[in-house]
Parts: sequence; structure tokens; C-alpha cells
Amino acid sequence: MTSNPARFHLYMTDFCPYYRSHFSLYRNPVSLVVEAVNDPPYLIAPLPDTTAVQDFVVPIEYVLTDYFADEESESLQFTVDFNSEEINAQIDGETLLLNSVPGWFGTTQIVVTADDAEEYFRNADNIVEVKRLYRSTCSDTFLVVLDEVSIDDDTDMVWDTMLYPAFPNPVKGEARISFSMREEGNAEVAVYNIRGQRVTTLASRRYGVGSHVLMWDCHDQKGCPVASGVYFVQMKAHGHSDIQKIMLLK
Repeated sequence: MTSNPARFHLYMTDFCPYYRSHFSLYRNPVSLVVEAVNDPPYLIAPLPDTTAVQDFVVPIEYVLTDYFADEESESLQFTVDFNSEEINAQIDGETLLLNSVPGWFGTTQIVVTADDAEEYFRNADNIVEVKRLYRSTCSDTFLVVLDEVSIDDDTDMVWDTMLYPAFPNPVKGEARISFSMREEGNAEVAVYNIRGQRVTTLASRRYGVGSHVLMWDCHDQKGCPVASGVYFVQMKAHGHSDIQKIMLLK
């Protein structure tokens, strides 16, 4: 696969009479353009539908290279399209990770797209650019069904006291912070900057057993927007401390 069409110049030669005994050689230029052909990625096997219970704790993983391939590329780039109100889906390299949205149950649709890996070249100014000509994609859709947990079932469920990864991450506007409690008690959730300074406290009160959701609008305790960079969300409960990193982009 090439970054630009290959262009060749061919010349047709012929002779013609000129003043009886002399011959004149002339050439007719003919341009031939050869364009690269890129075969798209393809499905090895369709992504399977999956069923889980509401507020599942262990992420559901799909190794995407088990389902997508490309004869011409050593690697593929993957993107995922989904309803963020229903499930948390993230691409980690070649792995799709699905996490539950606390309190949500039902059926949601996930679309995964495989794209030819980016290739790099240096232009006339010796600047590295990304080649995007002749790129191809392949997509597949599958369903995730989350069964509702009844009140009776919920009383028998064993929860861990833990802080889940923030979503989305990186975040540009507002981040969802989820955590769970194995038993009723006090919990504190706060955001810190890379210097270890507390930026804001999201919660400091008593919570019941189960999962809980907080929202951070990327402002500090005084209501001022914070700068781009790396932040840390910390939860303290039942003598346990859990930390998750979050990247803020503007």
C-alpha cells in the first residue's frame, strides 16, 4: 500500500517521412496512473452477544484480534460506539473492556470498528505525518443483556468495598465515579492533583451496601475549573483505601 498513486510516464515512438529520404523521430507522452489497492479488515468470527447480571463487578473482556484481522496490516486500531448511559465500554490496546453502569439493566448495543493501523512517513519538510489514504474499516455489532437483580437477590449479593475506574477516561467535561460498599458505613471520595493536594471532596457521608455513583464536573472545591493533567480519585471506607487515576483534557 502506498501513500500516493504511483505515476509513470510512457513515450510512444514513431517515424514519419520528412523530405523524402529523411525520417523524423517524435514522441507522444502517455501518462499511466497506478493506484494502490487496500483490502479492508475482515471478521474472523462475529462478536458474540453476552449476558450478565446488573451491577456486575468483574469486567467483561473481548480480545478483538480473535475476531478481526487484516492481511496487509500488522496491527489494527479499534474504536467502540455505545450508549454511555447503559454501559461503560473502553478499548485497551486490542482488548474491549465492558463495565457496568450502577443501577442499569436491560439490553444495549455495542459497535466495534477495526481500522487499518496508522502508517507514518516523512513529508518534503521532513515532518512525520500520518498516512490516511486508502484506509479501510470493518465493523461488527453485538448485544449485552444485563438481567435485573431483584431485592431478594440483592440481599444475598456479596459486594466488595472498592473504587471503580472513572468514566470516561480521559475526561473532557464530566466524569462518572462509581464505588461499592460491602457493608453500611462512612465513605469519603476525594480528588487529588499530581502533587498530592486535595482538589475537591465528592462525598463524605454514610452509604449503604451496594453500588453508588458520583459525578465530578472537573471543578475544584471553590467551583473553579481545574487545569488539564493527571488527577487521582481516592475512596476511603471501612479502613480501606482505593485509588484510580484519571486524565483531564481540555
